[in-house]
Amino acid sequence: MSREPTRVYLTFDVECAEERRGPRGTVPAMDYELRAWGSFSNQPEPLGVPLVMDILEREGLRGTFFVEALGAAHFGKAGLATICGAVRERGHDLQLHLHPVLERPLWVSEGREPAADDLGLYPEAEQRAFLERGIGWFEACGVPRSSIVAFRAGNFGANNDTWKAMAACGLRVSSNQNLSFLNRSCHIKGHPHANDAFNTGQGVLEVPITNMEENSGQPRLLQISAISFAEACWTLEEAHRLGFAAVTFVSHPFEYFFIDDVVTRRARPNWPNVLRLRRLARYLHENEDRFQVQTMNQLAQRPLSQFPMGGDPKVQRLPRGRRRLRYSRLLEQGVKRLLSRPFF
Repeated sequence: MSREPTRVYLTFDVECAEERRGPRGTVPAMDYELRAWGSFSNQPEPLGVPLVMDILEREGLRGTFFVEALGAAHFGKAGLATICGAVRERGHDLQLHLHPVLERPLWVSEGREPAADDLGLYPEAEQRAFLERGIGWFEACGVPRSSIVAFRAGNFGANNDTWKAMAACGLRVSSNQNLSFLNRSCHIKGHPHANDAFNTGQGVLEVPITNMEENSGQPRLLQISAISFAEACWTLEEAHRLGFAAVTFVSHPFEYFFIDDVVTRRARPNWPNVLRLRRLARYLHENEDRFQVQTMNQLAQRPLSQFPMGGDPKVQRLPRGRRRLRYSRLLEQGVKRLLSRPFF
């Protein structure tokens, strides 16, 4: 008896960057145009959000773009509005992403400590205030509040109170649980093995970033820059065999380019990652009998009662990786590191 197609969610966290301390001094903050849109002085076409949408659309797919909104307080509303408008006009899914540090990103220049960036480090009331500010920025960019149904915290930095804050703001889908980040920046407790969509009991559905299990027993998240195309395919097929309700990939627009110089805004395509995404999109299109690519907005239309609670063994399975695929990934990553070296 054949299984129903496994629902797959291609998600992209879109964000600016705060100032950072580097080995050669302060790395400047990066705005929406540079780090999200991927517009560079030496490139004829953008290498960020527009490129990602092009790749997905070529295979008839639509992604979910979790767009960081608080950065508009510093970098300006125009950059955020451009991204929100483009994502929605091209038929993709626009959802909320927050990095508290981006409200005041020039912490090095201003001689102070950066704001705590994990939302789960704040009390529930403050989390709700952050969420409302983010939604407010979206509304200021012309995004209907009714379309904002899902949320992902920066660094996957949610905790259990985040679900309560989300529910109070009318957000129904969380995508924050990440086994690779638990007890690091992901502060969710009580679900140490949950790897598939589950009912939080707080009026919110949690859709974890899918992880596979390495031979060492450690989890590894399905991120375009972190796994090979072969590992992605293997994990998809295993998840389908196991009957997963949702397989969720994560990526960022900045994974598809190497920045050579922030000041002169020069960069190159990250071809290994571009090719991975192209091949993954094609694989999903060619195997639509087993995999159905959906958006978080579509998922939000399903009743919570269809999903098990976080303690259910059905949501705690990890597709196990293969040693030979890991070795091929390590080779690919080595090549990518060589290509990432600044080119002048």
